[in-house]
Amino acid sequence: MAQHILTRDARPLFFYGQVYGTGAALESYLATIPFTLFGTSSIALKLVALALFWAALVVAYFIARFYLSDRAALWTVILLGVATSLIEWRTKMRGGYAGIPFFTLIISLIYGQILEQDPKPWWKYLLLGLAMGGALFNSTLSLSLLAAVFIHSLFVARRFYRWTVLLVLLGLVLSLMPLIVHELRTDYTHVRYLLSLEAASLTMDDVGNALIHYLPRFFVSRNVDAYVPQISVLGWVEYGLCVLTLAASGFVFFGIPVSPKKRFLGMLILAVLSHLVFFAISREKGLSPRYLLPLYVPLLLIVIVVQDYVQLKFARPGLRWLAHVIIAVLILSGVYNNLTYIHAPTVTDDVLLPDWRIINVQTDGRLAQRLVELFRAQSITHVRTGYFLQWRILFESQETIVASSEGYFPTVSRFAEYDHLVATADRVALVQHKDSMYLQQIEQSDWVQTMRRFVLDDYVIYIPSD
Repeated sequence: MAQHILTRDARPLFFYGQVYGTGAALESYLATIPFTLFGTSSIALKLVALALFWAALVVAYFIARFYLSDRAALWTVILLGVATSLIEWRTKMRGGYAGIPFFTLIISLIYGQILEQDPKPWWKYLLLGLAMGGALFNSTLSLSLLAAVFIHSLFVARRFYRWTVLLVLLGLVLSLMPLIVHELRTDYTHVRYLLSLEAASLTMDDVGNALIHYLPRFFVSRNVDAYVPQISVLGWVEYGLCVLTLAASGFVFFGIPVSPKKRFLGMLILAVLSHLVFFAISREKGLSPRYLLPLYVPLLLIVIVVQDYVQLKFARPGLRWLAHVIIAVLILSGVYNNLTYIHAPTVTDDVLLPDWRIINVQTDGRLAQRLVELFRAQSITHVRTGYFLQWRILFESQETIVASSEGYFPTVSRFAEYDHLVATADRVALVQHKDSMYLQQIEQSDWVQTMRRFVLDDYVIYIPSD
């Protein structure tokens, strides 16, 4: 998409073939900057996510310094900087997820200044609305944070009044104007899609399941898709410490006198709980632990606030020592997971099995490069493959090899021009996972007998004879 913005004057609003994914479009527009400066490459693409992460660290420092202390600000930056659950998102561009921590923190900072600083200039309310709109445009997962801010401001802190609410809503509308215009022109396709993701009801079992079953899967370095390796001992330790601190935050909240710190902690708790509720009622929760990303930054900030409270409130060395141990364990676990994460990247793929089950697999990140080398050696310029590999092949080959996933599961995220080019090409290579239902269908066909068969890792490639 970023290449098309630069070379074809494209102006995408969603990811190709979808009625959602404005975050992918936003990342693509941002990616045009390093592409222009350094050329098109995967490293240039990763610089966008990395810049968003560094910006989040800066904002986190000022938030902790504003509410707590310089020491707490330093601990916040360190804890956030080595966080296990954010390892993959520091460099991964996957449709708005990399920007969630940044927008969460920038909204918290602006809202905090509105709560605590006097006088309150009108432009800060407008700025808050713009930040909220930016967060929602980046990812609809941020809807829970926006709900938490409005609930907190209207019913707890009571800092929004008639004219200030209008300013916030004005900023929100200005940020979302491209999306609003699109909705009006397309009969609200995006909104109707989002509503289709929500379940009809919410039970305590749903919330408990989100907290007990899904949340632990987020405390691993590879928490992008439903494919999650076995949760390590350190993952369970991090999960346990964060949940324990979340439970303790309720007692801390009622123990703190009315102050900026108390209002800040209340907003963080509300943000975590609201996202757990949103996650619990979503029909998509079984697909990926990455949908829990919006609650992770508030959860880490709760850990810092509770630790700061214990250090200031209690004279007993045991409790103060325990608070230090929790922070130290989270940091050391993060450092260890960062060090052990250093290896070749992986390629994610969804594979439809013959029994119609869908599995999410990970394979060598160099697979796409090796496929491109094979295709070039065989003079292949058109490929039919699965959902994920099509984009990796297009990117690695700089679109000199056109790939399409038309006819293969999942059927979203395709570019019509690529589909047409592949459908009308004389020589088309086929690439499928060895366990795929489609591969079985291909190998049972008579026409495949005239093609040459290659195998790379877990993938089978059929190339037409000369």
